[in-house]
Amino acid sequence: MSGAEKIRKNEFMKQDDRLRPHIPVTLMATPTNFRELLDKYSDIIFKPINGSRGRNVYRVTSLTSGQYRIHHESNIDHVNTKEEVFNHIQLHSRTHDYLVQPRISLAKINGRTFDLRVIVQRKRNSKKWKVTGKVAKVAGKGYIVTNITRSGGTVRKVRTAIRKSSLQPSKKRNLLPAINRLAVTTASRLKQIYPSQRIYGLDMGVDKTGHLWIIEANRRPSMSHFLKLRDRTMYRRIRRWKSK
Repeated sequence: MSGAEKIRKNEFMKQDDRLRPHIPVTLMATPTNFRELLDKYSDIIFKPINGSRGRNVYRVTSLTSGQYRIHHESNIDHVNTKEEVFNHIQLHSRTHDYLVQPRISLAKINGRTFDLRVIVQRKRNSKKWKVTGKVAKVAGKGYIVTNITRSGGTVRKVRTAIRKSSLQPSKKRNLLPAINRLAVTTASRLKQIYPSQRIYGLDMGVDKTGHLWIIEANRRPSMSHFLKLRDRTMYRRIRRWKSK
């Protein structure tokens, strides 16, 4: 999927009042867009247009010293100008085609950020969507990405992750049904531009305030996270729905 298509998909979702508050600002990483977002938010993420598994994701933060911190994998570098930031990323990455977004301050478990992979499906000849599986991905120590293989992180059941998270108790209470509602609403909206699609893997984030974000809507989601859980019930249910 091209960067332009990803942005169009985000803009289409934002036209729905129910989804708009949950879609992060997403722009092509031109020098102008990069400078404007960094000036506005001070903490941004570069992600490859065709990236997967957390490869080549960079976090850039403006520091009070006037320097800029670049966090990639578990490595941290410091540079003095925005131009150096942009040149550093282009020099060290394998692709020059990036999107840029404000960094979402995700909730944490034992000091490590986590996000969610939510599978939502519908049966053939049915318009009704259902969440058939969801799992929490906890980043490895020192990593900004939650990809398990890349960061050496772990998977947890979502209910367990929320219970053990840094969220305030009042924010935890209704989070599970809110996740399901947002996932179903997202799939229903996207059906208007992908009418034959029957499955989405939504990467969703929960920020420190308990607000939900739709980070990505994958049309060909990997199921590997569900195989890492000791309980294979969700994995079997997802496979079963694929054949219905």
